[in-house]
Amino acid sequence: MIKSYARTLIGRCMNPPMQDMKALLYMLPRIWKVKDRVAGADLGLGRFQLDFDREEDIAEVTKMEPFHFDYWMLSLVRWSPVVDPKCPSAIMFWVRIIGLPLHFWADQTFESIGKALGDVKK
Repeated sequence: MIKSYARTLIGRCMNPPMQDMKALLYMLPRIWKVKDRVAGADLGLGRFQLDFDREEDIAEVTKMEPFHFDYWMLSLVRWSPVVDPKCPSAIMFWVRIIGLPLHFWADQTFESIGKALGDVKK
């Protein structure tokens, strides 16, 4: 069974009342230019599943993070056997720091700021 989900992404809308699931499942494959190679399903409670035909498409789509639809963020991860209704909930994004004096520019400073916001990926 787990093998059948090898090319599956699970997503969650961050504001389900404002994000039309039918429109999302219709538009995301078109936005990502994979419309004939992915099938989407509404899982309820703002969650959805995307089954891809090709691993290469998943790799290309995941490079496009962060994800949003209808001006609201989406969390999208590879399928895993998790039963938490809030999963997925992580959103990776870039942070731009403006106005930091040059004498504070050090890895330790930026890592400290990043850790205050969440997990830091390099």
